Amino acid sequence: MALAALALTAACGNDGRWEGVRLGLAELGSLVAQEGPQADMRDILTPQAIAQVDGPVIFAEIPEREAQATMFVAAENGGVRNWQTQDRIALNMVDGVLTGTRGLGGDLMSSDLAQAFEALRGGRGRAVRVHRYLDGEDHLNSSAFVCDFRRESGVAASTAFRSFRALHVVEDCINPDRDFENHYWFDNGGTLRKSVQWVGPEVGYLKIELLKDE
Repeated sequence: MALAALALTAACGNDGRWEGVRLGLAELGSLVAQEGPQADMRDILTPQAIAQVDGPVIFAEIPEREAQATMFVAAENGGVRNWQTQDRIALNMVDGVLTGTRGLGGDLMSSDLAQAFEALRGGRGRAVRVHRYLDGEDHLNSSAFVCDFRRESGVAASTAFRSFRALHVVEDCINPDRDFENHYWFDNGGTLRKSVQWVGPEVGYLKIELLKDE
C-alpha cells in the first residue's frame, strides 16, 4: 500500500487526466512484471476518484504478472483508441477490442480482426484473426487463428463499480501451435464493459474493465 500512497501524492503534470490521478486516483504505475507482493488496486479505486478524471478510464490487469493499472485515452485516430498508463505503456483498441500493445515486452504489434469484429456483431459464427509479433531478430512474424464464437444473453456481470445484465460472447481460437479463449461482456446498449483478451505467449491474458465512458 505504500506504493499506492506514493502514487496518490505524486505530481502528475498539467494534463487534467493526470491531475485527476493526483487528486485521488491511485496509479500503481505499470503493466510490466513487478517484484514482490502488490496491493490490489480494486481496494483503492472509488467512483468519486474516477469521476474527477477528464475523459474515459479503463482498469487493466495482467494476471500472470500480478500487474494492474488505470489507463486513459492519449489519442484517437480512425476509431482506434490509444490508451496509456502513467508510464506510457499503451494499448490500442477499437470499441474495446484489443488490436495492439506497446511497452509490455512480447507486444502484439498489429492484428487483422475484420472477421472477428463481424462475428462480435453477430454477423458470423467463425472468423480468422491474424496476430503479428517481433521475434528475437526484430522480424515481424504472423500467426493466424481460426476462432469460433458462442453467445449468451442475460448473463450477470460486474465491473469494479457496477453490475449489469450482459451479452456474453466467447471467442475460442486455435492454430497448430496454441489456443486461447477471449471473453467479452456487452451491456444492453452494446458497449463492451468488460473483457478478457489474449495478448500473446509472453504476456498472456489482459483483463479490461471500462470504468468511465467519457
